[in-house]
Amino acid sequence: MKSIFHNRLIVFLVGTLAAFLLLNVVAKNQAESMIRFVENGARTKKPEDLSVLEKVQVAVSGVTVLRPVVEQHPSDFGLDAKQVRIPKGNGSELSAWVVDLDSPGPIVLLFHGYAECKDSMLPTAEGLVGLGCSTVLVDFYGGGDSGGNGTSIGYFEAEDVAASFSYAKANWPGAEIVLYGFSMGGAAVLRSVSHEKVSPDGIILESVFDSLENTTKQRFKSFGLPSWPLSDLLLFWGGRAWGFDTKSHNPMDYAKSVKCPTLVFHGSRDERISASQARSVFLGISGEKRFVTIEGLGHEHADPVVTELWANEVENFLERNR
Repeated sequence: MKSIFHNRLIVFLVGTLAAFLLLNVVAKNQAESMIRFVENGARTKKPEDLSVLEKVQVAVSGVTVLRPVVEQHPSDFGLDAKQVRIPKGNGSELSAWVVDLDSPGPIVLLFHGYAECKDSMLPTAEGLVGLGCSTVLVDFYGGGDSGGNGTSIGYFEAEDVAASFSYAKANWPGAEIVLYGFSMGGAAVLRSVSHEKVSPDGIILESVFDSLENTTKQRFKSFGLPSWPLSDLLLFWGGRAWGFDTKSHNPMDYAKSVKCPTLVFHGSRDERISASQARSVFLGISGEKRFVTIEGLGHEHADPVVTELWANEVENFLERNR
Protein backbone atom coordinates (compact mmCIF):
# COMPACT_ATOMS: atom_id res chain seq x y z
CA MET A 1 0.00 0.00 0.00
CA LYS A 2 2.81 2.38 0.92
CA SER A 3 4.59 1.51 -2.31
CA ILE A 4 1.50 2.43 -4.40
CA PHE A 5 1.12 5.73 -2.53
CA HIS A 6 4.83 6.45 -2.93
CA ASN A 7 4.71 5.78 -6.69
CA ARG A 8 1.64 7.97 -7.15
CA LEU A 9 3.29 10.76 -5.20
CA ILE A 10 6.36 10.57 -7.43
CA VAL A 11 4.19 10.63 -10.56
CA PHE A 12 2.28 13.63 -9.18
CA LEU A 13 5.44 15.54 -8.31
CA VAL A 14 7.10 14.77 -11.64
CA GLY A 15 3.94 15.79 -13.49
CA THR A 16 3.67 19.02 -11.50
CA LEU A 17 7.31 19.85 -12.16
CA ALA A 18 6.93 19.11 -15.88
CA ALA A 19 3.82 21.32 -16.08
CA PHE A 20 5.63 24.13 -14.25
CA LEU A 21 8.60 23.90 -16.60
CA LEU A 22 6.32 23.87 -19.64
CA LEU A 23 4.47 26.95 -18.42
CA ASN A 24 7.78 28.75 -17.95
CA VAL A 25 8.91 27.77 -21.44
CA VAL A 26 5.65 29.11 -22.88
CA ALA A 27 5.90 32.38 -20.92
CA LYS A 28 9.59 32.88 -21.71
CA ASN A 29 9.02 32.28 -25.42
CA GLN A 30 6.07 34.68 -25.42
CA ALA A 31 8.03 37.41 -23.61
CA GLU A 32 11.11 37.18 -25.81
CA SER A 33 9.14 37.00 -29.06
CA MET A 34 7.04 40.04 -28.11
CA ILE A 35 9.96 42.35 -27.40
CA ARG A 36 12.50 41.28 -30.04
CA PHE A 37 11.47 41.96 -33.61
CA VAL A 38 12.62 39.71 -36.44
CA GLU A 39 13.72 40.85 -39.89
CA ASN A 40 12.08 38.12 -41.98
CA GLY A 41 9.15 35.75 -41.88
CA ALA A 42 5.38 35.93 -41.68
CA ARG A 43 3.90 37.94 -38.85
CA THR A 44 1.58 35.98 -36.58
CA LYS A 45 -2.07 36.62 -37.30
CA LYS A 46 -4.38 38.26 -34.78
CA PRO A 47 -5.52 35.81 -32.05
CA GLU A 48 -9.13 35.93 -33.25
CA ASP A 49 -7.97 34.85 -36.74
CA LEU A 50 -6.02 31.79 -35.53
CA SER A 51 -7.36 28.24 -35.49
CA VAL A 52 -7.23 26.22 -32.27
CA LEU A 53 -4.14 24.34 -33.46
CA GLU A 54 -2.43 27.60 -34.51
CA LYS A 55 -3.17 29.11 -31.10
CA VAL A 56 -1.51 26.16 -29.38
CA GLN A 57 1.52 26.39 -31.66
CA VAL A 58 1.87 30.14 -31.11
CA ALA A 59 1.37 29.78 -27.36
CA VAL A 60 4.26 27.31 -27.12
CA SER A 61 6.70 28.84 -29.61
CA GLY A 62 5.84 32.51 -29.24
CA VAL A 63 4.59 35.04 -31.77
CA THR A 64 6.48 36.28 -34.80
CA VAL A 65 6.64 40.08 -34.80
CA LEU A 66 8.41 41.61 -37.78
CA ARG A 67 10.52 44.70 -37.27
CA PRO A 68 8.20 47.54 -38.33
CA VAL A 69 9.30 49.23 -41.54
CA VAL A 70 8.08 52.38 -43.24
CA GLU A 71 5.70 51.50 -46.07
CA GLN A 72 3.86 54.81 -46.57
CA HIS A 73 5.25 58.32 -46.87
CA PRO A 74 3.91 61.82 -46.19
CA SER A 75 3.55 62.51 -49.92
CA ASP A 76 0.99 59.67 -50.08
CA PHE A 77 -1.23 61.87 -47.90
CA GLY A 78 -0.44 65.14 -49.61
CA LEU A 79 1.89 66.25 -46.80
CA ASP A 80 5.09 68.18 -47.42
CA ALA A 81 7.49 66.78 -44.83
CA LYS A 82 11.19 66.67 -44.19
CA GLN A 83 13.01 63.84 -42.45
CA VAL A 84 15.06 64.77 -39.40
CA ARG A 85 17.19 63.02 -36.79
CA ILE A 86 16.42 63.65 -33.13
CA PRO A 87 19.39 63.15 -30.79
CA LYS A 88 19.04 61.17 -27.57
CA GLY A 89 21.20 61.55 -24.50
CA ASN A 90 22.81 58.11 -24.96
CA GLY A 91 24.27 59.03 -28.35
CA SER A 92 21.61 57.31 -30.46
CA GLU A 93 19.15 59.11 -32.73
CA LEU A 94 15.48 58.87 -33.61
CA SER A 95 14.06 59.29 -37.09
CA ALA A 96 11.12 61.66 -37.55
CA TRP A 97 9.09 63.46 -40.19
CA VAL A 98 8.34 67.12 -39.67
CA VAL A 99 5.39 68.85 -41.32
CA ASP A 100 5.98 72.52 -40.46
CA LEU A 101 3.16 74.83 -41.48
CA ASP A 102 5.07 77.92 -40.35
CA SER A 103 1.89 79.04 -38.61
CA PRO A 104 1.04 80.05 -35.03
CA GLY A 105 -0.80 76.76 -34.52
CA PRO A 106 0.38 74.11 -32.03
CA ILE A 107 3.13 71.56 -32.67
CA VAL A 108 1.79 68.02 -32.23
CA LEU A 109 4.28 65.22 -31.59
CA LEU A 110 2.90 61.84 -32.72
CA PHE A 111 3.92 58.52 -31.15
CA HIS A 112 2.91 55.17 -32.63
CA GLY A 113 1.75 51.91 -31.08
CA TYR A 114 3.33 48.50 -30.56
CA ALA A 115 5.01 46.91 -33.60
CA GLU A 116 4.26 50.01 -35.67
CA CYS A 117 6.33 52.93 -36.90
CA LYS A 118 5.75 56.56 -37.74
CA ASP A 119 3.89 55.92 -40.99
CA SER A 120 0.97 54.49 -39.00
CA MET A 121 0.36 58.02 -37.70
CA LEU A 122 0.13 59.61 -41.16
CA PRO A 123 -3.70 59.66 -41.31
CA THR A 124 -3.72 61.34 -37.90
CA ALA A 125 -1.11 63.85 -39.05
CA GLU A 126 -3.21 64.58 -42.12
CA GLY A 127 -6.18 65.36 -39.90
CA LEU A 128 -4.11 67.57 -37.60
CA VAL A 129 -2.57 69.50 -40.48
CA GLY A 130 -6.11 70.14 -41.69
CA LEU A 131 -6.76 71.74 -38.30
CA GLY A 132 -3.74 74.05 -38.66
CA CYS A 133 -1.23 72.06 -36.62
CA SER A 134 2.39 71.39 -37.45
CA THR A 135 3.31 67.77 -36.73
CA VAL A 136 6.33 65.66 -35.85
CA LEU A 137 5.92 61.91 -36.48
CA VAL A 138 8.50 59.95 -34.48
CA ASP A 139 9.91 56.43 -34.87
CA PHE A 140 10.56 54.95 -31.46
CA TYR A 141 14.02 53.45 -31.04
CA GLY A 142 13.82 49.84 -32.21
CA GLY A 143 11.79 50.23 -35.38
CA GLY A 144 11.14 52.20 -38.55
CA ASP A 145 14.04 54.41 -39.61
CA SER A 146 15.41 54.66 -36.06
CA GLY A 147 18.11 52.29 -34.90
CA GLY A 148 17.76 49.26 -32.67
CA ASN A 149 15.52 46.24 -32.83
CA GLY A 150 12.80 45.70 -30.25
CA THR A 151 10.49 47.36 -27.77
CA SER A 152 9.76 47.75 -24.07
CA ILE A 153 6.01 48.43 -24.55
CA GLY A 154 6.34 52.11 -23.65
CA TYR A 155 8.75 51.96 -20.69
CA PHE A 156 12.05 53.06 -22.22
CA GLU A 157 10.14 54.69 -25.09
CA ALA A 158 9.33 57.43 -22.58
CA GLU A 159 12.94 58.58 -23.06
CA ASP A 160 12.22 58.91 -26.79
CA VAL A 161 9.22 61.10 -26.00
CA ALA A 162 11.42 63.26 -23.77
CA ALA A 163 14.07 63.61 -26.49
CA SER A 164 11.39 64.55 -29.05
CA PHE A 165 9.90 67.10 -26.66
CA SER A 166 13.32 68.70 -26.13
CA TYR A 167 13.80 68.81 -29.91
CA ALA A 168 10.46 70.59 -30.37
CA LYS A 169 11.19 73.08 -27.57
CA ALA A 170 14.51 73.96 -29.20
CA ASN A 171 13.15 74.27 -32.74
CA TRP A 172 9.84 76.00 -32.01
CA PRO A 173 10.58 78.21 -28.99
CA GLY A 174 7.41 79.54 -27.40
CA ALA A 175 5.09 77.30 -29.42
CA GLU A 176 2.31 75.26 -27.85
CA ILE A 177 3.37 71.60 -27.78
CA VAL A 178 0.84 68.75 -27.69
CA LEU A 179 1.77 65.07 -27.28
CA TYR A 180 -0.35 62.50 -29.13
CA GLY A 181 0.05 58.79 -28.35
CA PHE A 182 -1.68 55.69 -29.67
CA SER A 183 -1.79 52.62 -27.38
CA MET A 184 1.86 51.96 -26.41
CA GLY A 185 2.67 55.48 -27.59
CA GLY A 186 0.16 56.79 -25.06
CA ALA A 187 1.80 54.79 -22.29
CA ALA A 188 5.18 56.27 -23.26
CA VAL A 189 3.72 59.79 -23.26
CA LEU A 190 2.29 59.35 -19.76
CA ARG A 191 5.51 57.87 -18.41
CA SER A 192 7.51 60.73 -19.93
CA VAL A 193 5.43 63.20 -17.92
CA SER A 194 5.72 61.14 -14.74
CA HIS A 195 9.38 60.06 -14.92
CA GLU A 196 11.09 62.28 -17.50
CA LYS A 197 9.58 65.58 -16.29
CA VAL A 198 8.12 66.40 -19.70
CA SER A 199 5.59 69.24 -19.45
CA PRO A 200 3.43 69.54 -22.60
CA ASP A 201 0.62 72.03 -23.10
CA GLY A 202 -1.80 69.24 -23.91
CA ILE A 203 -2.08 65.47 -24.38
CA ILE A 204 -4.24 63.36 -26.70
CA LEU A 205 -4.45 59.62 -26.09
CA GLU A 206 -5.96 56.79 -28.14
CA SER A 207 -6.57 53.24 -26.87
CA VAL A 208 -4.18 53.50 -23.93
CA PHE A 209 -3.80 50.55 -21.52
CA ASP A 210 -3.84 51.02 -17.75
CA SER A 211 -1.11 48.55 -16.76
CA LEU A 212 1.22 46.11 -18.46
CA GLU A 213 -0.10 43.41 -16.15
CA ASN A 214 -3.70 43.85 -17.28
CA THR A 215 -2.86 44.04 -20.96
CA THR A 216 -0.76 40.88 -20.59
CA LYS A 217 -3.70 39.07 -19.00
CA GLN A 218 -5.88 40.18 -21.89
CA ARG A 219 -3.32 38.76 -24.31
CA PHE A 220 -3.64 35.24 -22.91
CA LYS A 221 -7.42 35.50 -22.79
CA SER A 222 -7.42 36.34 -26.49
CA PHE A 223 -5.56 33.07 -27.10
CA GLY A 224 -8.12 31.18 -25.02
CA LEU A 225 -5.54 30.46 -22.31
CA PRO A 226 -5.80 31.07 -18.55
CA SER A 227 -4.24 34.40 -17.62
CA TRP A 228 -2.97 32.94 -14.35
CA PRO A 229 -0.22 31.94 -13.92
CA LEU A 230 0.88 32.59 -17.51
CA SER A 231 0.63 36.39 -17.31
CA ASP A 232 2.71 36.49 -14.12
CA LEU A 233 5.33 34.24 -15.65
CA LEU A 234 5.43 36.33 -18.84
CA LEU A 235 5.91 39.48 -16.79
CA PHE A 236 8.68 37.77 -14.83
CA TRP A 237 10.58 36.68 -17.96
CA GLY A 238 9.89 39.97 -19.68
CA GLY A 239 11.32 41.79 -16.68
CA ARG A 240 14.45 39.67 -16.84
CA ALA A 241 14.89 40.54 -20.52
CA TRP A 242 14.08 44.25 -20.13
CA GLY A 243 15.80 44.85 -16.81
CA PHE A 244 12.92 46.57 -15.01
CA ASP A 245 9.99 45.67 -12.77
CA THR A 246 7.24 44.97 -15.28
CA LYS A 247 4.51 45.20 -12.65
CA SER A 248 5.49 48.83 -12.06
CA HIS A 249 4.75 49.80 -15.69
CA ASN A 250 1.33 51.31 -15.05
CA PRO A 251 0.05 54.22 -17.17
CA MET A 252 -2.85 54.67 -14.73
CA ASP A 253 -0.24 55.60 -12.09
CA TYR A 254 1.75 57.79 -14.49
CA ALA A 255 -1.49 59.66 -15.27
CA LYS A 256 -1.53 61.10 -11.75
CA SER A 257 1.35 63.39 -12.77
CA VAL A 258 -0.60 64.86 -15.71
CA LYS A 259 -1.78 68.40 -14.97
CA CYS A 260 -2.31 69.66 -18.53
CA PRO A 261 -5.59 69.36 -20.51
CA THR A 262 -6.03 65.82 -21.85
CA LEU A 263 -8.33 64.26 -24.43
CA VAL A 264 -8.81 60.47 -24.31
CA PHE A 265 -10.29 58.46 -27.21
CA HIS A 266 -11.38 54.83 -26.94
CA GLY A 267 -13.10 52.51 -29.41
CA SER A 268 -16.29 50.77 -28.32
CA ARG A 269 -15.11 47.54 -29.99
CA ASP A 270 -11.50 47.56 -28.78
CA GLU A 271 -10.68 43.89 -28.20
CA ARG A 272 -7.16 44.53 -26.87
CA ILE A 273 -7.84 47.18 -24.23
CA SER A 274 -11.12 47.35 -22.35
CA ALA A 275 -13.06 50.52 -21.72
CA SER A 276 -12.48 50.06 -18.00
CA GLN A 277 -8.70 50.12 -18.57
CA ALA A 278 -8.94 53.36 -20.54
CA ARG A 279 -11.23 54.79 -17.87
CA SER A 280 -8.70 53.92 -15.15
CA VAL A 281 -6.11 56.03 -16.95
CA PHE A 282 -8.61 58.83 -17.51
CA LEU A 283 -9.70 58.95 -13.87
CA GLY A 284 -6.08 59.27 -12.73
CA ILE A 285 -5.50 62.48 -14.70
CA SER A 286 -5.77 65.49 -12.41
CA GLY A 287 -5.93 68.21 -15.06
CA GLU A 288 -8.83 69.22 -17.28
CA LYS A 289 -9.89 66.13 -19.21
CA ARG A 290 -12.45 64.63 -21.58
CA PHE A 291 -13.21 60.98 -22.42
CA VAL A 292 -14.68 60.21 -25.86
CA THR A 293 -15.95 56.82 -27.04
CA ILE A 294 -15.88 56.21 -30.79
CA GLU A 295 -18.62 53.74 -31.63
CA GLY A 296 -17.66 50.76 -33.78
CA LEU A 297 -13.91 51.39 -33.51
CA GLY A 298 -11.63 48.52 -32.49
CA HIS A 299 -8.00 48.65 -31.38
CA GLU A 300 -7.07 50.82 -34.32
CA HIS A 301 -6.37 54.41 -35.20
CA ALA A 302 -9.37 56.65 -35.65
CA ASP A 303 -9.32 57.81 -39.28
CA PRO A 304 -9.71 61.60 -39.12
CA VAL A 305 -10.88 61.70 -42.73
CA VAL A 306 -13.97 59.57 -42.08
CA THR A 307 -14.47 60.05 -38.34
CA GLU A 308 -16.20 63.40 -37.95
CA LEU A 309 -16.36 62.93 -34.18
CA TRP A 310 -12.55 62.78 -33.97
CA ALA A 311 -12.11 65.98 -35.96
CA ASN A 312 -14.71 67.88 -33.94
CA GLU A 313 -13.33 66.75 -30.59
CA VAL A 314 -9.71 67.52 -31.48
CA GLU A 315 -10.59 70.91 -32.95
CA ASN A 316 -12.57 71.84 -29.83
CA PHE A 317 -9.76 70.58 -27.61
CA LEU A 318 -7.15 72.67 -29.40
CA GLU A 319 -9.35 75.77 -29.45
CA ARG A 320 -10.11 75.53 -25.72
CA ASN A 321 -6.41 75.31 -24.90
CA ARG A 322 -5.23 78.20 -27.03
